[in-house]
This record gives sequence, C-alpha cells and structure tokens, in this order.
Amino acid sequence: MDFVSINVENTPNPHARKFVFDRHVIASGAKVSFRNSSECAHVPIAMNVLDIEGIKQVHFFGNCLTVSKSLVKTWDDVEPTLITLMKSMIPSHDPSFDLQNKPSKDHYTPEMIEMDKILDESIRPYLQADGGDLRLVGFESNILTVSYEGACGNCPSSEAGTLQAIINILREKYDPCIEVLTVPSEYTP
Repeated sequence: MDFVSINVENTPNPHARKFVFDRHVIASGAKVSFRNSSECAHVPIAMNVLDIEGIKQVHFFGNCLTVSKSLVKTWDDVEPTLITLMKSMIPSHDPSFDLQNKPSKDHYTPEMIEMDKILDESIRPYLQADGGDLRLVGFESNILTVSYEGACGNCPSSEAGTLQAIINILREKYDPCIEVLTVPSEYTP
C-alpha cells in the first residue's frame, strides 16, 4: 500500500479543516468544490467524503482538500473517519479528474478579468493558505459579485475582514467607487 502523508490544519473557519497531502489532489492550477455526492460521482474520494454524516462541502485545490462540516457535528465526530477514508483513497485518486462542475470564466468581462488578476496577486494567496478561495460571479453597474469557496464559504471572518480587504484593494487598484457583494457559494452563473 502506498504511504500517504496528511497534515491537518485548522482554518479561521471553525467548521472547516484543510487536509494537506504529499501529492496533488487536483491538476495544477485547477480548483473545484462539491456540495453533494450526486455532483461528484466521477470523483470517488469527493463522493465518499460527502457521504460522511455531517460533511457539507469538499474543496479541491493543489495538494489540499478543505472539508466543511455541519454545525451539529464536532471534528472529533468526523475527522477520524475522514483521515481513514483519505489514506485509503488518495493512493488511487486521479488528480486529473474531469472538472465538469467547475464554474466557468466564460462570462468574465474585460473588467472582471482585470479585477481577477488583482485578486490573484493580492487576496487569493491568503484565502488559499486558509483552505478557501474566491470566485467572481458577475459585474454590473460598478458592483462586483463574488462567492467564497472552501473554508471561506461559511466563515464569519469572510463577510467582515476579507470582504473589506477585497473592497479596499479593488478601490485602490481598480476603481475608487467599486462595490463588492457576496452571494452564496451554491450560486453559479
């Protein structure tokens, strides 16, 4: 059996943990979140993680899986099962799985592309370090709509601290009058 190294990290969100592996769990540069096992039947590890009672979301990025749980379960309830499952499934997991559910950037306007680049350089590295991410949903009437992913998806500090940081950076580097609103992570354009 292939040995799997897993480092479990807390995130600012008490209901999300980041599981860091000694190998990629998704193709380089890609990311995707799943919220129910029916949308990830083609990714056995995601499907099995979501089938654990109390698990609400699994987010793939690089060599990390960020798992979010419900409020009624404790990490002591679900983490041992998660680790056992991951150790048994990661050796046969294909990180080049089909990203059929990955949100597309086809709807990005030139303005959104420019703002996405600013956020890539200034905000995303911090969100990803904490097991989360950010997706641009839309831009209209100088209002950028974003959706938090992974650990950031239901984190109290996302709506306060990081949202204000996003607004400040975009006002400084893009447009001093821009507004930023969030929508639930389930929203897909």
